[in-house]
Amino acid sequence: MRLQQLAIEPLCRLCKRQGKVTPANVVDHIEKHFGDPEKFWCGELQSVCRNCHEVRKKFSESRGYDRAIGTDGWPVDPNHPANLPRGAFQRFGFSVPHHLRAPTIPVFLVCGPPASGKTTWVNAHKRSGDTVISLDDCKLAVGGRLWDTDRRILRRAMAYRDSMLRGLVLKTKGRAFVVIGGPTQDERDAWCRALGSPTVVLLDTAADVCIARLHADPARAHAVADLTNGVKRWHHLHSLPARLVQLERVKSSNDAMHC
Repeated sequence: MRLQQLAIEPLCRLCKRQGKVTPANVVDHIEKHFGDPEKFWCGELQSVCRNCHEVRKKFSESRGYDRAIGTDGWPVDPNHPANLPRGAFQRFGFSVPHHLRAPTIPVFLVCGPPASGKTTWVNAHKRSGDTVISLDDCKLAVGGRLWDTDRRILRRAMAYRDSMLRGLVLKTKGRAFVVIGGPTQDERDAWCRALGSPTVVLLDTAADVCIARLHADPARAHAVADLTNGVKRWHHLHSLPARLVQLERVKSSNDAMHC
């Protein structure tokens, strides 16, 4: 397949958009397959050079636009901030990746504290062809384990999750389930702006029930302390008025700066 693709398209497609002629030596999946065998073998391919594959495409997947400059000295990607109307380049705040374009497929935003039943709810409602985006699953996909507390795994998982979120705009079939904590209305509103008014599912399971589930699950034993703190913090933020939530965010930001 690789040799056939390079024979059909011997020049780097991304360089050609800049007016450059560069031999291609890498066959790339246009849509990331995320380990899906069907997408890996049947997904659309393109020929690119190694530099475009390792640098340009990774930047594009993490930021949502290509920073390449054309022969006229102007960015070639229509999604580049320079080519967007004033105010179109959005930063949503919280952990929402900036410049996230709303998908056209239906999206469910599933919110709740740890052990509130988010995964159970998703498994009960998802169908074949649907996409599930959960940070814990992303930790597993990048070489960690479920509920991993390693900060290096968390950084890789966040990048992986963001690339999956950006990839939703390319999907034309199925539905998407995005699993987050989302304890406050402000955070849920930010995700709704980014995802284009998804259906919000809020699982406000009592804190003592969540904590009991955590301690009864041997699979979470390595992270039970962090998850228990997560449950307490989720319910603390969930119960606060919006004004006090803003003060909590400022305090947390200041504490992080002093660390």
